[in-house]
Order: sequence, then structure tokens, then C-alpha cells
Amino acid sequence: MPDNSLPLSRRSVLKLGVAAGAVLTVSSLGAGLAGCSRREVAAAAGLRCLRDADVELFRALLPVMLAGSLADGAPLDGLLARIDDAALRLGAPARHELFKLFDLLHLRPTRWLTTGIAEPWREATPQQVTAFLQRWRDSRVGLLNAGYLALNKFCCITHYSQPEGWAQMGYPGPLAWAYESLNR
Repeated sequence: MPDNSLPLSRRSVLKLGVAAGAVLTVSSLGAGLAGCSRREVAAAAGLRCLRDADVELFRALLPVMLAGSLADGAPLDGLLARIDDAALRLGAPARHELFKLFDLLHLRPTRWLTTGIAEPWREATPQQVTAFLQRWRDSRVGLLNAGYLALNKFCCITHYSQPEGWAQMGYPGPLAWAYESLNR
């Protein structure tokens, strides 16, 4: 009777181990990005929704997205607080999707693959951030376009919806009584 069993050599065991490791890595990465293994991370100090990594991301994005509108070295704390408030006011499903985008941009391999920036956001140069944003804006991939729009809207709307941003647009502001009634 012939022996139909496969011979197990060191090479075949090594190949099997590498293949199994790759499958586990890809599946765990997919589960993490899908939110299946999501751990809740505490909000950054002084904020209610944005995490430390999200703050680092926006500290890299804001000066590029608002170039010409922000004074060099302007403090970003007020903008970050407004972005935090805007993210908190989103419905739970939209906020969950937004944080999946943030998680994609925080994880080094996916950040490098999707943005071309391998180092942490705090080390990214304005030229790298500009190139990444232009790539996403002009991409043929709809998800990258949507990601760019989400980041752009959070940065721009939080700045230009405040009196500090109105003068830069030439907008005199709403009638005083209307503005006061909205801010009560």
C-alpha cells in the first residue's frame, strides 16, 4: 500500500508557519480596523472625545489645512477643543466611522501605505502632510477622497465658524442679535 502522506521537511514547516503568521496578522489588522477588537482609549487631557493620538494628528494637519489663515506658531488648543466638541456632537455611528479613519492614520503600517508617512505625526513635515492631503484629495479611490473631505471639514469648519475666522473670509459676521441668540 503506497504512503500518500506529505513529507514534512523543515522548509515546508517554515513555509506553513510564515503563511499562518501572515494570515493571522492580516486578519487581526482587519479586525482592529473594523472595530472588532477596539479598546476604548481615554480622551486626551482637557478634551472629552479626541485621544492623544488624534490631537497629534490634528496638530500636524491644522497648520497645513489652514495655511495662510493661522499665524505662524499660533496656539491650536482652541481649534482642538472645537474639533473635539464637533466630534462629540456627531451621532454614534458617524463618530465610530470617524474614529476608524483616525485609527487607520495612527497605525504605522496603514499610515505608511495610505499616506506615505512612516514616522509619527509629530515628526511629519508640512511638505509630507501637504503631499498626503493632495494625494487623497486627487485620488481615484473614493474612500481616500471621503477621508480627505472629513479631515478638511473638521479643520476648516471649526476655524471658519468662529469670529476669529470670519475676518479672514471678509465676512462681517451675523447680526449681533442673531449671533447672541445662537450662543445662549
